[in-house]
Amino acid sequence: MLRAIATVSVLGVLAAVLALSFSDTGNGFFQIFGGKPRTLVDATTGEPLTLESVQQGVEWRRETADKLRNLK
Repeated sequence: MLRAIATVSVLGVLAAVLALSFSDTGNGFFQIFGGKPRTLVDATTGEPLTLESVQQGVEWRRETADKLRNLK
């Protein structure tokens, strides 16, 4: 019986640590269960990232890489 209590206690602590590790601010548990989702922000401009802006960035990098390969 003592082993069962210890096992359940350890699993509970591990679950709590895992839930808190989901967030930089330590409130990951609340984000899992109904917290507001955070938006990704572009580090250079500070604007929210959208799928369109990411696709434009990928296309720009591909074009730039092609242009650089053609310079040789």
